[in-house]
Formats: sequence, structure tokens, C-alpha cells
Amino acid sequence: MSTRNRISTSSASSKIEHPELALNESYDEAIIPLLTTIDKIRNRIADIDTTIDLPAIVVIGEQSSGKSSVLEALSGISLPRGGQHMTTKCPLELRMRRASTWHASLECSGRIIRDNIPTAHDIGQHINTEQNRLTNNRDQISKQVLLVNVEASWLPNLTLIDLPGIIQVTSRQQDSGSVDIIQELIQDYLDRPSTIILAIIQACNDIETSAAIKYAK
Repeated sequence: MSTRNRISTSSASSKIEHPELALNESYDEAIIPLLTTIDKIRNRIADIDTTIDLPAIVVIGEQSSGKSSVLEALSGISLPRGGQHMTTKCPLELRMRRASTWHASLECSGRIIRDNIPTAHDIGQHINTEQNRLTNNRDQISKQVLLVNVEASWLPNLTLIDLPGIIQVTSRQQDSGSVDIIQELIQDYLDRPSTIILAIIQACNDIETSAAIKYAK
């Protein structure tokens, strides 16, 4: 499936007082049906071995590179913060949809883990709890995908897949096998032709030595 679909905005008129709002509405009208279709296909193939390749924006970066901060800025949603521990322990698929009322849920392997999460600030706690369950409360990596569905009036219509941070140096608490699992996860997504890479690096780091940029190349 190609990610180069063109979006027509020919309905915009020079008489419109706020053309940027008209553009957003035109974008939503074109994109929402596509995202809905992709979501349905993802749900159907989540638990089967398949070669179907769906478009996805995949977020990669080194540990402590600021991935969570960028995602929080994009979504307004609270995500786990690790301190000295791993923050993202498994692939996190964040499905954001614009809607008039708030609704949020957390799924894993097609099963709803938490439904009707009350606020955006509560989401990170539920993600963290489920990650710890999948990894037995250790600094390890799970290949299980956590799906966060969020609807709110301020959200863009966007789906992002956040992968565990690239480990440059393992700590005493971290399993050395996690390095290999993270590399496998990243490479698996990058090998898919329709993947769009969002590489996160710290502003103070040299772009030429960034592991995320090396993967993106």
C-alpha cells in the first residue's frame, strides 16, 4: 500500500475567512476514512502471521533522547517517565482521533485492558502498569504491542508507533538481550516499505553520530 496518496483541497475558497480551518476540515474529511479503514485492518491482522504492509509513522530514538516529551507535545497525553529505568518497554501504538467527547482505552493482543480512562493524565499510569506486567517488573523489552485509543477535541487525526529507546550502554538493571530485541523491533518496522520514520535526537547531540539517524538512513 503506497503512502503517497494525494489529498485534494480544491473545496477551499478565497472567500473563506479562515482558510487554515477550511484546510483542516478538508484534511479531516479525506484522512479520517482512510485511518478508520487502516485501524480496522490492523485489528483484524494483529494476531496472525501476515505480509500485509500498512502505513505507519514509527518513532525511534535513543534512550533519554526526549521521545516521550515530543509525543506528549503532539498529543497532550501523559506518557510514562522512567527516571533511571526504561520508559518504553514495548511497542506503543497511539491512535489519536478528533472527536467532540473524551474517550480513552488501552488494549493488548485484541483485549481491552482498561476502558473509559478518565483523563489524559491517567493514561501514562495505565501504560506503565501494563508494561510492568508484560516484563515482570524488570528493565526488559516485550514485543507485545500496547494499543492506546484516544479521542478528544484537541487531538490530530494521527497514528504513531513509539518503539523502545535504542540502548547505547546497558545498565546493571537492564537485560543485555534487550539490545538485540530493540534492534530487531526497529529493523522489522524499517523493513516495511510504507513505514514513515520520525527520528528523535537531542538538540545538543551530533546528528552524524545519532543512532536514530543511522537507522533512518
